[in-house]
Amino acid sequence: MAASPPPFCLDPHHIAPLSQYYTDLTNGTLPSFAFIEAGYGLNDEHPGSPASILGGQQEAAKVINAFMASPEWKDSVFFFSYDE
Repeated sequence: MAASPPPFCLDPHHIAPLSQYYTDLTNGTLPSFAFIEAGYGLNDEHPGSPASILGGQQEAAKVINAFMASPEWKDSVFFFSYDE
């Protein structure tokens, strides 16, 4: 019997690690829609988190700067949003 996907995973066949995002940016193969979920833990920006918010800000800057420096930049859109 195949293992069930985690309950939070709506479509386990279309989930990829963040490293795939960077590969797709480099190769010009970014999918038509990509959703990047926060990597909770060391890069958490929530107040009261034991981690410094600077880690989260650095991670966000890395993701956005890679997009802006890629070939995808010329004909794509990037929406950056917080949940609070």
